[in-house]
Amino acid sequence: MDYNDIRVLLEKEIYSEAAKILAKLFISKPSSFRKRILLMNILPEPMSQNYEKRQYILGRFKKACMNAEKLIVEAGFNVSEFINDYKHLIKAM
Repeated sequence: MDYNDIRVLLEKEIYSEAAKILAKLFISKPSSFRKRILLMNILPEPMSQNYEKRQYILGRFKKACMNAEKLIVEAGFNVSEFINDYKHLIKAM
């Protein structure tokens, strides 16, 4: 699965597959997770005109991240850094 498919999976509400990709992104290099999410253009622009759509996408992203938490714990990583990162991303949007 290509990392660029995350947005498509979120649009189709396939949270388990999106969570697997998000967990892989975090596990491969936790220190750059936020930057990679932003560069991949998964989240909407903070200043986008359509507030409802932006909130809807952010809600889907949050659900996928919540599913990814379990995968990250199972991989033996500290989930608190991941939680902090994705909450920071949502808040910034």
